[in-house]
Amino acid sequence: MKRRMQRMALCSALAVACSPRAPELGGALSDRAVLEYASGHYDKSAMMNRKVVLGTHAGIVLVAEFPCSDVCPADTVRVIHYDVGAQTACPGVVREIAVPAGPAKHPEAFCVPQILADHWDEYRK
Repeated sequence: MKRRMQRMALCSALAVACSPRAPELGGALSDRAVLEYASGHYDKSAMMNRKVVLGTHAGIVLVAEFPCSDVCPADTVRVIHYDVGAQTACPGVVREIAVPAGPAKHPEAFCVPQILADHWDEYRK
């Protein structure tokens, strides 16, 4: 069982690392790297219902979540945000993103890097 879980984790990590224009996982990410990743294509089928640590940006852990609900993978969205708790002040900008919930989508607030807020129209959700 332990070996199977290790294989699954490795396969997941490789799938993310090999995805188009994905930044190097676990490293310090520049504004440019975050924007390139956010504006690039992603595979909704491969990423749906996953959460990936992208690295750190401005010293804060940056994650990408790919929630999906009823119509998967078509309605999968990519939510890139700082991984900060509700009790922590947002070090970036709070933006609402429509996330799937049942047969519809609802707006949910996320703490995103300033670079994404500044280039919101380029961010492919």
